[in-house]
Amino acid sequence: MLIRITAAVLTCCAVMSCVDDSAVVTELDWAEAVMEAHPDSALALLDTLDRSRLRTRGAKARHALLYSQALDKNWIDLSTDSIIKPAVRYYARHGSPDDRLKAQYYLGRIYQNAGDNESAMRCFVNAEKYAPKCDDAGMAGRLYTAMTAIYYSVYQFESALSASVNAAESYLEAADTNWYADRMITAANISFILKDTIRARQYLNDARQVFPHISEETKGYYFGEYLNTLPKDSVRLIRTTLDEYLSTVTDPAYQDRIAIALAWHRIGEPDSALAALTPPAPYFQAEQSYWLLLSYIWEEKGDYDKAYRNLKTYMNMEVEESLMVVNDDTKYVKAQMEAERKHYRLTISLVASALIIVIIALSAYLIILRSRNARLKAESRYTKAVTRMQALEMTYQELSSANDTIQKQYESVLSELKSKTTDNHELRSMITKRMQIFFKLLVSVIIYGKISDTSEGEIKSVVDNRQMLLDYLRQYTSMTYPELESYLTEHGLSERERDFCNLYLLGLRGNEIGQYLGLARHYSVSSGIRKKLGLGEHDVNIDTHLRQLIDRLRQTR
Repeated sequence: MLIRITAAVLTCCAVMSCVDDSAVVTELDWAEAVMEAHPDSALALLDTLDRSRLRTRGAKARHALLYSQALDKNWIDLSTDSIIKPAVRYYARHGSPDDRLKAQYYLGRIYQNAGDNESAMRCFVNAEKYAPKCDDAGMAGRLYTAMTAIYYSVYQFESALSASVNAAESYLEAADTNWYADRMITAANISFILKDTIRARQYLNDARQVFPHISEETKGYYFGEYLNTLPKDSVRLIRTTLDEYLSTVTDPAYQDRIAIALAWHRIGEPDSALAALTPPAPYFQAEQSYWLLLSYIWEEKGDYDKAYRNLKTYMNMEVEESLMVVNDDTKYVKAQMEAERKHYRLTISLVASALIIVIIALSAYLIILRSRNARLKAESRYTKAVTRMQALEMTYQELSSANDTIQKQYESVLSELKSKTTDNHELRSMITKRMQIFFKLLVSVIIYGKISDTSEGEIKSVVDNRQMLLDYLRQYTSMTYPELESYLTEHGLSERERDFCNLYLLGLRGNEIGQYLGLARHYSVSSGIRKKLGLGEHDVNIDTHLRQLIDRLRQTR
């Protein structure tokens, strides 16, 4: 009798452990119901729920998924997968297509927040399998939106365009017109980058169809992109669009002031363009387009001193960005090269200043040529124009003289640099070749306003010759990071794996390396490298580990 009673009690306990509290199920249902409209309330409920009441794996997985979703919707970014893992494991074999898509999507969002776009994209691709069967079209739209951002960041614009259009179609199915319009405008932006103006205008027209049902912020996004598609000679259309823009989007926070200023500049109204940029927003300082546009505006207003200063700021930003590669290349050369590197950086600054001066002088000369026809048509303005021309010619002579002085300084510094680095002929040859390409690019932009076909072909020939580039990287790594070269060899990395490491140090990501080397799957090579270097699946990326390894080897040398 006692045995029967004991067995009955154990059976009841087992049954109860496999059944969830109905009140818990109700709370989870309520949290899911208010998730979209009131994510803060959903998070508060899930945060206070006693997890010991979650008895089954399904309930624990559902809570983990809803909790991750609530955190994401409340803009609380996670960089660890400890919360979402129970949902990922459970929904790998159970649950609806919506649950499976959400589990992979929010795991990918965690990787994306941590900066691991490669792992994030792997999760998004897994989630995409369930999108056609998913009842929540808005969730599919968020998935394709996240994929668009990653494709865009790695310059895979065709893939980004396809993902953005898929997102728009999903949002349209979900009757979310605001996000539908936002994704269509993004598709137009990407099409414009791909120089497909016809398709860009079509996407903008699609967004315009739902104009009455979208937010003021999205309308501001629309007008900013629409202005970019208008022909430069359509003065009346640009003016009409600007009037509609400013009357429709009245909140300055939603106005693209650089796009507005550029439009005013294109129709010949520099005062309105300048007013659009005043006062300058904090982020303007980091935008190269802002400084270049200011230079154009002040030149149009006749204030060449301010035009020169803004153009100089723009050029300095360009030169600084271009020299980052050279500075990185010479960072870890022998200690006695430190003084030469300082001279080298000074030389670059002097050359950049000289180029800026020449550009201003040429701009002044072109202004003189343009004013010649006006002098022929208006005799009364002849004297004033001649005086202005003479002043500009004097300025040109002064700038030419200054350029000659800087050129002599450059030759002197270069001569000193060469005399001090006779034992580093290979390094000097490398730097000279890189700078020749850099100077050709500058000359091409100065003369033609873009990179010439010759310069572009020269760069492309270097990139296309993969074997030459890989040999060059091996030679450079051997000279610059000899400790790293020895370390990789000692840990059994093959020549191909060491080439992968060199390309990682160059700044490429794994999928970009695979694409460049023509490999269908680059993960196997990357996985082999991670295993030989002792990196786990969730450790830092290979490029970050290599740079940390270089610093550590240098300190212990």
